[in-house]
Parts: sequence; structure tokens; C-alpha cells
Amino acid sequence: MGGVISGDNMWAMPAAHYQHHNQWARAVPNRPWPGPVQHIHTVPRQTYHGPPVPAAPGHRGAVDGPAAYQPRRRVRHPLVWAFFAVLFFLSGFVALLITGFEVGLTGTLVGAVLAVLPLPVVLGAFLWLDRYENEPVPLLVLAFGWGATVAMLVSLVLNTAGALVIMAGGGTPESTAVLVAPVVEELTKGAGVLVVLAILRDRFDGVVDGLVYAGFVAAGFAYVENILYFGRALQEAGGPGLTLVFLLRGVVSPFAHPMFTAAAGIGIGVAVSNRSTLIRVFAPLGGVAVAIALHALWNATAAFGGGLVFVLNVPVFVLFVVLVVYMRRREGFIIRRNLSTYAHFGWLSSPDVRMLDGWNAAPPATTRPPSNTAC
Repeated sequence: MGGVISGDNMWAMPAAHYQHHNQWARAVPNRPWPGPVQHIHTVPRQTYHGPPVPAAPGHRGAVDGPAAYQPRRRVRHPLVWAFFAVLFFLSGFVALLITGFEVGLTGTLVGAVLAVLPLPVVLGAFLWLDRYENEPVPLLVLAFGWGATVAMLVSLVLNTAGALVIMAGGGTPESTAVLVAPVVEELTKGAGVLVVLAILRDRFDGVVDGLVYAGFVAAGFAYVENILYFGRALQEAGGPGLTLVFLLRGVVSPFAHPMFTAAAGIGIGVAVSNRSTLIRVFAPLGGVAVAIALHALWNATAAFGGGLVFVLNVPVFVLFVVLVVYMRRREGFIIRRNLSTYAHFGWLSSPDVRMLDGWNAAPPATTRPPSNTAC
């Protein structure tokens, strides 16, 4: 294709749109078009490597290169959400019936209140990780709801069935906690991350998104599981026993389930950001395997090792925190590096770009190209 306008800076546009862009540049003196147009001649079409270039007012996609915006698809049809709403309601209702049947109404209500307390810290940590590209609230609710209802109900049923089989063969409940629960629970929680991926693939960009959605699924699961554990403690040991279990699960280890499921989220995030078939297949499988291993290690040390549960798992938690902080800083670095190009051409100020270095800085506002009425 021929007939384009080119300047010394090699910014090219179709010749048919030169007049529109020339008028646009004169109308917005404070936001000049990057580089003056020096002369007009015919050159072969070249690959665009610069920052996104806005189309002239009234001309959608009027320039070569990537569009200034690539809007995300809206979150699925209302019927999809209606299906999940019904699924979550039925699953949650049955799970609460099972819990209430085991620990009673008082234990369920007390457990439900206490289980809420760790949630702001856990969910807040994953929202902090998601600072640079906030995930849609409906998908976060979907992830949390899956963990609290579907994953919990399936785990209750399969864990109970597994315990009956193991005990019938001469095993102990502790064996179920090590051999059955990690496999069942991490598979059902990992399935929740895959559900989010299937519903809106273009909102799932990589490892950070995998961590965030895995954290929300695991937080929902841990919330309902804590209701069961707190209710059991109240029923079996009264107030002192409830206090001890709350300290162990709600204060000391509220990130246990998110830490396990984060491994599956990382695997899925690696898969969606790679084109290699082997990686897309084996990264999620490897992530789930690591999640199961971490969960089994935690349960084994809790059941058989006493204080070893903290001696062995504290280093794992520290590595998890380091990984989360690294991923957040890495995402911020990538954004700053790309926005520096915009600052070079005057679209952003250097302080705006440097603002992203601050841990307490507000999230960057979405910057739109100037309109023909900007001044």
C-alpha cells in the first residue's frame, strides 16, 4: 500500500488523513503531535513501533499502528450470571446445612461472625497486589463465591467419603487430612480459577491475575471452612478452645489456603501468557501439584509434627510474600517503562510516571488522548 505521509521521525499515517491530523495538531497547541510533518512522499508501509497514536476526531482507527484503546469485552451474558447465582445459592445452602447439622445453630452463627474477621486483611492484600490493573468486581465476586460454595460443598462430600474409605481400611482421620483433603480441595479451588479464565479470557493477563483470582477463591473457601472449625471448637471445648482455634486459623495462618492455591494460580497465569503448548498444558498441572504438596505438608505437620507446622511452613510463607511483592513491583516497572515513552512525547509529565514508584501512591488514572476541545 502506498501514499503515506512521513516525517524525519518516521511517524507515518495514511495520506488521506493528513488534513484531519494537521487540523487536530493546530487545535491542540498544548498537546502537539509528536514531531512535525516535514514533507510528503510515497514510502512503503512500515511497522509501527511508537506509543499508541490517537485517531483524529471523528476518524476511528485513522492511523497506522495500534489503536489508542482496545476495549475489553463486557462480562458475559446475564444468563451466565444467573446460572452461577443459582449454583452458588444451592451449593452454599447445602454446605451450610451440612455445617449446621454438625456444629449446631449456635456454632454456625458464632463461627460465621468470627470467620469474617480475617477477610479484610486477606482480601485487602490481594487487592493491593492488583493495584495496577484492577480486575472486574463481578469476576472477583465469582471467584470468592466459587470457593465459598461449590468448592466447599464438593470438598465436604468428597473428604467425608474419603475419610470413610480410609477408616474402613484401618486408617485414621489424620491420614484423610494428609492424603485426601489436599487433593480434593486444591483441585476444586483451582477449578474456580479456570472458571474465571473461561468466562472472560481477555481479563486474565498473566501471573498476577492468577494470584489474585486464586487468592479470592481460597479466601471464600477458608471463610466457610473456618465456620466449621470454629463451630467444632465451640462445641467440643467451649470458649477457651474456640479462642485457641481462632488464634491459630484467624490470626496466625489466615493466608494458609490462599498460599496453597496461589501456586495453582501462578501455573494458570504462566500458561495464559505463553504460546508453547507444553507450557500451557504442564504449567497448570505443575501449579496444582505444588499446591497439593504445600497443603499436604501443612496438614501433615499440623497432625503429626506439633510445632513443626510453623517451623517448616514459615519459610514457605516468607517465600510466598517475597514472590507477591516481586510480582507487584515487576508489574509496576513494566508500566513505568512503557509510560516513559508517553512522557517523552509530552503526553504525561515525568512526575506522573515517577509516581508509580511510590508504594502508597494512588492508582494511576486512565489517560485518554486529548479531544479537539482540550486546551
